[in-house]
Amino acid sequence: MDRMITSLRTFKLTKDIRRALATLDRRLLQESNVSNHLLKLYREEWIGPEQYIYMETKLLLNRFCLATERLFPERDVTMGVYFFDSAEKRLWVGADPSVPKHYSEYANGLSVIGDIVDGETPEYVKRVVPIRDVDSSEHLVSLNHRNDLLKADLRSFCTVPLLHNGRIIGHANLFSRQPKAWSLEESLLIRRQATSIESRLLDARDRFVQAAAAF
Repeated sequence: MDRMITSLRTFKLTKDIRRALATLDRRLLQESNVSNHLLKLYREEWIGPEQYIYMETKLLLNRFCLATERLFPERDVTMGVYFFDSAEKRLWVGADPSVPKHYSEYANGLSVIGDIVDGETPEYVKRVVPIRDVDSSEHLVSLNHRNDLLKADLRSFCTVPLLHNGRIIGHANLFSRQPKAWSLEESLLIRRQATSIESRLLDARDRFVQAAAAF
């Protein structure tokens, strides 16, 4: 009976944490005390390793996105980071604190089979894909996601692959509400910024995807 009660309490707490994380203002996820509370919950076995890694990775990537966005002089440039699930051919949102909610919900768990032209992976997890104007672009990726990008008032984007020692993690995506000619320097900026966290993201990738699919 005690084990059953503990199990039910754990389930309720986990469900409450999920709800709180989902409804929390995404910009507040940069607060360090949230990370401390998560660590305490994990150490006291209220949440499992997959849930802890998922939530801690969310915190890390939210801070990363917000810090990177501040490097762009244009105020309307926002960024999301997406893990690629190679088995299911899906994207899972690692973080996108400033991206419009419509596109955030659209991209989370998104099947990207239609984005694969050759091989087993979409182009954007292998190379930079700059799209100046979503409305007029004939690029396959832009065409596939045009409706939802425009619904979110995202008029331009630039994808940057995230790799560690040649192994695929996923990609970062820069968005703009105006047509924008993305430069090589801007994509290199993302690569430089990501260098310090790529090994952690690779280590977290599989458990993050597993937890994201269960949420």
